[in-house]
Amino acid sequence: MSQRRAAGLLTIAASIAVALLLLAFSQSESMREVDQHRPDPSDPPVPPLTATTSIAQSLTIGHDNFDTFDFRVAQPQLVNDGKVKLALRQGDVKGAVVNVTFAPTGGRVAFTMADHPAGKYYLLLTGTPANLRTLGVVYAAQSNYTSGHLYVDGQPHDGSLSFHATYRYYLWQGLADAAGILFANLWVLLCALLLYILPGRALLSLLPRSTLNFVQRIIAAPFLTLAALPLLLLWLKPTGLALGGWQMWIILIVCAAVVVWDEWRRGRLGDGWRAVQGWWAYALLGGYIALAVVARLLSAKPLVAGSGIDGYHHTLITQMIMERGTLPADYLPYAPLSSFTYHFGFHTLGAALGWLSGLDSVTLTLLTGQVLSAIVAAALFVFIEYIWHSRVMALSAAFMVGFLTIFPIFYVNWSRYTQIAGLAVLPIAIVLLVIALRQPRPHWGSIALAVISGAGLLLVHYRIWITYATLVALYVLARLVGSLWQYRASARTLSQPPPVGEGLKQPSTLAEGLKQPPPLAEGLKQPSTLAEGLLVISHSNLKPQTSALKVWIASAVITGILMLVATLPWLLNLRANFITRIVNNTNTDVTAGFFDLEKLIGRQPLNYFSSYTLLALAVVGLAVMLWRFDGWGWLIAAWVGLHVLISNPYWLRVPFAGLVDNVTLAQCAFVPVAIFAGYTVAQIVALAGRLLRLDGEKPPPDKAALLQAARIGLALVTIAGALAAIPPQLGLLDAKPYVLAQDRAVQAWIAANVPPTARFLVSDFGFDWAPGLAQGSDAGLWIPLLARPAGSTPPAHSPGSTAPPQPAYNEQLGDPTYLTMTYDTTIASTQLDKEGSWQVLRRYGITHIYVGSRGGVLSAATLAHNPHAVPLWHQDDAWVYRIDYSAHLP
Repeated sequence: MSQRRAAGLLTIAASIAVALLLLAFSQSESMREVDQHRPDPSDPPVPPLTATTSIAQSLTIGHDNFDTFDFRVAQPQLVNDGKVKLALRQGDVKGAVVNVTFAPTGGRVAFTMADHPAGKYYLLLTGTPANLRTLGVVYAAQSNYTSGHLYVDGQPHDGSLSFHATYRYYLWQGLADAAGILFANLWVLLCALLLYILPGRALLSLLPRSTLNFVQRIIAAPFLTLAALPLLLLWLKPTGLALGGWQMWIILIVCAAVVVWDEWRRGRLGDGWRAVQGWWAYALLGGYIALAVVARLLSAKPLVAGSGIDGYHHTLITQMIMERGTLPADYLPYAPLSSFTYHFGFHTLGAALGWLSGLDSVTLTLLTGQVLSAIVAAALFVFIEYIWHSRVMALSAAFMVGFLTIFPIFYVNWSRYTQIAGLAVLPIAIVLLVIALRQPRPHWGSIALAVISGAGLLLVHYRIWITYATLVALYVLARLVGSLWQYRASARTLSQPPPVGEGLKQPSTLAEGLKQPPPLAEGLKQPSTLAEGLLVISHSNLKPQTSALKVWIASAVITGILMLVATLPWLLNLRANFITRIVNNTNTDVTAGFFDLEKLIGRQPLNYFSSYTLLALAVVGLAVMLWRFDGWGWLIAAWVGLHVLISNPYWLRVPFAGLVDNVTLAQCAFVPVAIFAGYTVAQIVALAGRLLRLDGEKPPPDKAALLQAARIGLALVTIAGALAAIPPQLGLLDAKPYVLAQDRAVQAWIAANVPPTARFLVSDFGFDWAPGLAQGSDAGLWIPLLARPAGSTPPAHSPGSTAPPQPAYNEQLGDPTYLTMTYDTTIASTQLDKEGSWQVLRRYGITHIYVGSRGGVLSAATLAHNPHAVPLWHQDDAWVYRIDYSAHLP
C-alpha cells in the first residue's frame, strides 16, 4: 500500500516518456541532398532546350530515404495536368518507374515519393515539341553537375538541369551516425576530454574547502581551461616560447599530477568525491550534455567548413595559432594586415586540441564551436546550483539551453563560436568572483581564479566581457546598498549565515532540493524587502560589520588590479593597433538599421517552436522572483534591463550605448531566459512536492519511495524529451553554406596548380551598416586558407582573394590599398561587361576568378562568353578562371 503512490507516479512518468520516445523516433527532417544549380535573376538567358520527344537528367542520390525532388520550369502546370509526361526511373532510362505524387508549387515541378534508397536515378520528360518548349525547363548552360548528365531527345546535351532533391533523416539514423563518428574518433575524444578537464581542474585546486564539490569542480574545469589558455599564450609571447604537441602533453601531465594530489588531499580532509550528495542530478546532467553534444554534432554533420563570414575568420585564426605556436602579430601571408587585435580564446582552445590530436583547423573550428554550444548548459547549471541551491532549477535551465532555446543551437549557421565561448566562461567567472569576495579574509587562491576567469573572458570575447563587467558593477552596487541598509537596521539581530556554497549542507534528497522558496543560507529568513534580498547576494547579516566590508572591498580591489595586470600586454596591443572604422553612431540612418533586430537575424529564430513558451515561463519566473525580493533575481533583471538600453541607443542614450548591439543581446538572451524559466519550473515541481506532503512536518511513510520514483521519472521524461527535441535542430541548417565539397576539391586543385602569389576575384557583398567594406559571399572568401601550400608551418605566400577577413576594418593595414582594393574590385565584379572594370582588376593585380557553389555576383553563366575569363578547372558548380587581359570584349 505504501508503495502504490510511488508506482503510480512512476507509471505516469514512464507513459509520458514512451509517448515522447515514439514522437522522437517517428520524427524525421528533410535534408537537402543536391542543390546543383541556383539560377540568379541577373544570370543571362540561356538558349531554350529544343526537343522533339524528351528532356532528361540523370542524377545520383547519396543518401537513403530519398523522398522529394523539384526542378525549375516556366509552366509547371503542364506537368501537373499531364500535358507533359514525367517519369522517374531507378538506374537509367530502362529502370523501374518510381511512383510519385505531385506537390504544386510556384515556378517549380515538385513531387514526393515513398522513401527510396541511394543510387542512380533518371528523370524523363516527354511530350509534344510545342509543350516541351512551353514548359521552359530551366538549366545551366555549363555542366555544373558531374554526377549526372542532361539529355535532349536521348542524346547528351551541354548543361545540367536546375534541381534539388531531399531525403528523410530519422533520429535513429542520427544516433547511429553519431555512434560511428565517436567510435571512429576515440583518440580525438580522449584528447578533448583531457584538454578540457585537466588544466582547469588543476587550477581549481586553489579553491578553499567546501566551496565547489567534487562534481562541480569537474563541470567548471573546461570553462576555466578556456579562460586560462589564451592568458598562457599571451604571457608566453614575450618569452619567445612556442606551444605545440609535446609541450601540450607536458602541460597535461603536470596538470594530471596536480589533480591527483588535490583530490587525495581533499579526500583526506573530507572534501572529496565521497562527500558529494545528490549524484542523481549530476548523472542526469551528464546525460543531457552527452545528448546535446550529439545533437550539435549532427546538426553540423552536412557541413564541410564553418558557416557564414565568421566561419572563415575563426578557422583562419585557429590555423595561424597552430602554425606559429604563439600569438599572431599579423595576418600574413593570408591577408596584408600588420596587426592582430581579435579576441583569441576560442581559437587557442581549438589549436590546442589540434596540437594534441592532429586534426586540421577547419574540422577543429566546427568541432570546438559545436561542443561549446552544448556544454554551455553545464556552466549555467553550476552557476544556478551555487547561487540558488536548487538542483531542479539548475537541471531545468541546462535542459532548456541544451535542447529548447533557439540560441545557441542556431549558432551553427553563423559560426558565432567566439560568442558562445564567452557565454560559456561567463557563469563560471561570476561564480569564482563571488567565491573570492565571500571569503572572511582575502584568499589568494580564490582571487587568482577570479582573475584568471575574468581576464581570460576578456581574451575570449570583448562584448561578453562587457556583460561580465556590468554584472560585476551591479553586484558591487547591490553589496554596498545592502551594507547601507544593514546599518539602518542595526537593531535587528539575525544569526550569521554561512556563505552560499561554503559550509552549507547540500540537499541529500529531492524533497530538500525542492524546498519552497529556493533555500537561502541557513538561519536567514525569507527576504521581506528588496534590501534584505540584496543581503542574500553578499550573505552578510544585518549587524554592522565594518571590518567584513573592508575585507570585501580589499578583495574586490585586489582582484580588479590583478585582472588589469593580467591583460595589460593585450590592452597595450589594442591601444596601439585597434582601429574602429565603423562606429555605432546614433546620429546616422545607417546605424539605425544596424539595431533592427528582425532585419538582422530574421524571423526564423524568433519563431522557433519553443521560443514563446520559454519566454512566458521566464516572465512568470521573473515576476515571482521580484515579488519575493530574490536578490539575485533583482540583480539579473537589472542587468538585462541595462543591456536592453545599451543595445537600443535610440531609446535612451545611456553611456556606452551601442557597444553591445541587439543581435548580441538576442543571441545571449538564452542565459537569463533559462534562469528565469528554470525558476518557474522549480516552483511547479516544489508545488507538486507540497501536494504530496513531502515537505510537511509529518511526511508520508512512502516518502523515500516517492522521491526515488520522482528522480527516475524525471530522468525518463527529460531524456525522452531531449531525444524528441533533437530532430528540429537538424532542420535549422542553412540550405546554402559558403563551402561545399566541390569547393574544397577545387581549392585543393588551386593549391597544386596555381602560383601561391595569385590573387582571385571572388563574389562579395556589403552590409548597410558597412557600405564601404566588402564581405565574402561564397567559398572564394576561403581561398587564402584552403588553397594554401601544404605544410604545418606558415607558408611564404598564399593565394589572395578580394574578400577580406571579417575584422579587417579593425586592423592596421600592411598594404594601405587593401580595403580600397576589396571595395573597388567588388564594384567592378558587377560590371564585367565593361572594359573599364577589367582595367580596375588589372590595376590591383587580379590574376584569376573563382566562382563558388553558393552563388553570388559572379557566376559561370555570366562568364561563359566573356573573352577575359578563361576556364581552367571546375567541379560541379565551383569554377576557376584565368584572366586574359589581352582579350577584348565584343
